[in-house]
Amino acid sequence: MTVYVQQITKTLLQRCGVRVKQAMPGRLRVRVRSLRYAGSSCSGMEYRLAQLEGVTAVETRLATGSVIVLFDPAALGIHRILAEIIEQVPE
Repeated sequence: MTVYVQQITKTLLQRCGVRVKQAMPGRLRVRVRSLRYAGSSCSGMEYRLAQLEGVTAVETRLATGSVIVLFDPAALGIHRILAEIIEQVPE
C-alpha cells in the first residue's frame, strides 16, 4: 500500500492498527498491533525507518508492538514517519 503524507488521518491509522502514543519534536512512539510477536516484520520495519533521512534511532519492542523513532525534526516530519510505518504494516 502506498501512502502519501497528505493521506494520514486518524481513521487510516486505526484501520491499519497503528496508534500514536506520544509525538513530540524529535521523538515518536506508536503501537503497531500487527508487530506484536512478529520478529521478521519488526526488523524490516526498523530497517526501512532507519533509512529515512533524518532518523537517528529506531527501537521496537515485540511484546508490546511499540515502535520508537528518534529523528531530526528539521529534516523529517512525523507524518512522513507514520506513512512509512503504515506502508510496512501487512495488509
